[in-house]
Amino acid sequence: MMEWHSIDNYYIGDGFNSREESTDDSWHWALQNRAFIGMDFKSESKRHVWLISFELEPPPNGKERSIEIYLNHTWIDNINAPSKHQMRFVGMPNTFYELEFISKGKLTQVPGDTRSFAFMLKNFKLERVDENLEVSNHRRLVQKKHIEILEKYINLCKENNLTYYAFYGTLLGAVRHQGFIPWDDDIDVVMPRKDFNKFVQLMDEAKEDDYYFNSMESNHNCFYGGYGKFGDKRTTFITKRDANQKSEHGITIDIFPLDGFEVKSKKRHNQLKRLCFLQELAFAKIYHRRKNLEQIFSSIKWLQMKFWCMLYSKNKIIKKLTQVFEENQYSSHVTILARYLKDDNRKFYKKDFFSNPVELQFENLKINVPGNFDACLRVDYGKAYLLYPDEGILRKSHCGIACVGIPYREFEEHVLYHPIQIKNVIIIGDLEIIKKYLEKDKSRRDMGFVLDLKDKSSGAIINGHMIIGINEVQQYYNKNYTILICTEAFEPIVEAMQKNHISNYYIYIDDCMW
Repeated sequence: MMEWHSIDNYYIGDGFNSREESTDDSWHWALQNRAFIGMDFKSESKRHVWLISFELEPPPNGKERSIEIYLNHTWIDNINAPSKHQMRFVGMPNTFYELEFISKGKLTQVPGDTRSFAFMLKNFKLERVDENLEVSNHRRLVQKKHIEILEKYINLCKENNLTYYAFYGTLLGAVRHQGFIPWDDDIDVVMPRKDFNKFVQLMDEAKEDDYYFNSMESNHNCFYGGYGKFGDKRTTFITKRDANQKSEHGITIDIFPLDGFEVKSKKRHNQLKRLCFLQELAFAKIYHRRKNLEQIFSSIKWLQMKFWCMLYSKNKIIKKLTQVFEENQYSSHVTILARYLKDDNRKFYKKDFFSNPVELQFENLKINVPGNFDACLRVDYGKAYLLYPDEGILRKSHCGIACVGIPYREFEEHVLYHPIQIKNVIIIGDLEIIKKYLEKDKSRRDMGFVLDLKDKSSGAIINGHMIIGINEVQQYYNKNYTILICTEAFEPIVEAMQKNHISNYYIYIDDCMW
């Protein structure tokens, strides 16, 4: 059994046979073939992003050697000395992390020195580099609703003997967090094509009052590239692209079919070329305005696709797409074709990665994951998938208006997609979003009041609007005022409007969501 020795809040395991202090007051460790550093987070109550940094000095014999680094026995890197190295990970409360170093190559005895070591590990530091990663109450409510939808989906799969696997960020969350990645806001699963088709048919025939399935085969007027969304009708999730589409707009989980993939370059390129054309054709057929598809279409390409749309019905496009999806079902490799991606961005997986599915914990559920989930995660996120990337780790990954307790159809007419002239307005919400609204509002003719929900700026003026406190609302408000709600957490305000029979209100969420 390994012995651990506490040194300055770190635990040093067997393999570090000495520790010495250099002239610049930085600590060094002598690294043999195998060495360990442990980090204990039992004193932490919240999870944080931590940055590990250290330097490696070459062995005294001057020979360059390589070293492999593991976190909790998962291989994350292979580097040569001398090297300055940094990595990030999230420290979980009540968790012990073990960083393991394995030196490669034959150790050489240094003349005149009784120590045999491969490297000197210098300036090892562990420092917090973020605010804590606890999610907002609103996001946690949305995550819990996703879990509820996922549980319903899993039960349907079990009842109908259908195969599924958690994938993408959901798989990564199950492996790394046993639940959601802290800033994630969706659920991704994949199904073999035959099981996906059975699920489409099942939902077409189902008499589900509270759940629905949006797919290209269904009558819902939305398109996601060919995959489907299983959602709750009692909720709201509306994206800018789909805002004006006649469809269900609830919180959903994404369901991707796994299709055969042609590995040979020329055949693969031809397959993907036909696929992208048909996906673009479907987008142009279903969405009548280019504005929300600017990432896909230039002005010229939009005109070209609208011309091709005149030659094909929606059903014909879907039929041709299905043929392309299913033409390589006997391939030894699979991918997710039912996404709009360019050739270089495609990732493919050996079909046997998905053999013998296993169960992992995800929040309060047990979910199926690919038997070789490690190989899948390495394809998608690299060999260091247990660590966190340096860039954008706290950003929102998806954009849309989310509401757990109110169906979209109940307030759809109140959603505002861009500023409009409003007489006698009281703007309620987060000052940051309110400022963005007022910057874009060009009318400026009818001034009103701003209610900062955080109640920190009462008495100030913003773009000609006076900021009032919560206690002053009654003093200024009457039925001639229109209420403009500018906050991501708008649900309790809308519920209060409905309870008090107030119908003259709008909801506006700025580009941070749209």
